[in-house]
Amino acid sequence: SDWIDAAVAAPAHGVHVKESHRSRIPEIRRRFPSSPLIGTSAHTVSSAVEAQLMYNPNYFFVGTCYATQSHPDKVELEGPTLPGKVRQALVNERQGEQIAPIVLAIGGIDSTNCHEPVCIYGADGVATIRAVLQASDPVEVVHDIRNNMNK
Repeated sequence: SDWIDAAVAAPAHGVHVKESHRSRIPEIRRRFPSSPLIGTSAHTVSSAVEAQLMYNPNYFFVGTCYATQSHPDKVELEGPTLPGKVRQALVNERQGEQIAPIVLAIGGIDSTNCHEPVCIYGADGVATIRAVLQASDPVEVVHDIRNNMNK
């Protein structure tokens, strides 16, 4: 609840809601004075489709695509194919009625692997933290990621 209060007071443009807290999305939406961007996570196709039908988020973080220090004990990764599968399922679910939400691959993403979930498997883009924040030149890493996704 505190993070919602902070986001509303800031005012933030939106928030990311953990998969386990999705049932709070309607309440969170009501707390913002205007239409916030609300995203959530998905670790399966069925979870994403269910969230889309029930809560209509603007975007999804889908993964864990690769091994990551954020989840060091996770041995069964969803892999880089899942974001594209989720995106296709959401497009199929919409059947041209509305634009499907953005699907971003997450988990262990860096400049060497960012092209796989996007260029090969169909994700809309990637989200990364560690690759950028721990880089000696974060701007260069962001440019590398963008360039590598356009290959």
